[in-house]
Amino acid sequence: MTNVERFRPTSAVVISYIGYALVAGALIQSFVTANLLDIAFTSVAGALFAGFIYLVIHKPKLEIGDEGVLITNPIATTYLGWGDVLEIETKFALTFYTKDRKHVSWAAPAPGRYHHRSVHPNEVKGLIPTSTTLIRASDSPRTDSGAAYYIARMRWEAFEKRHHA
Repeated sequence: MTNVERFRPTSAVVISYIGYALVAGALIQSFVTANLLDIAFTSVAGALFAGFIYLVIHKPKLEIGDEGVLITNPIATTYLGWGDVLEIETKFALTFYTKDRKHVSWAAPAPGRYHHRSVHPNEVKGLIPTSTTLIRASDSPRTDSGAAYYIARMRWEAFEKRHHA
């Protein structure tokens, strides 16, 4: 892929490192105060917890390029060419629809249920059609799903213009 833009929320990285630090603190505390059996138990539990943090919080990312998008989720990594994408949606998370199925990106979740109260039409001015008066909270560029959506939408539309001209 060329001209790749990687999308991973800063909050996910920060929360991951905080979790890793807590696991390291538990291991250090165990080495200082516990016996060998407790150290072994804490090491195994800490490794499992750190692995869970990595898979669920740290690993998910979205790479958007000129040719397509690479969705990295905890279990699967999926590459979608822009020619395969039929629709992009942000209802619960950034979702790409193809003719076979839908592909959800864990790296771009939609905001909570009260975020819609703070969305103002000026923040998406020029990004949505003027005939639309409804602005969903998940479309706001201040959210993870909205920011990734607009990047993906611009690349998808540019691909469509190049290949359908």
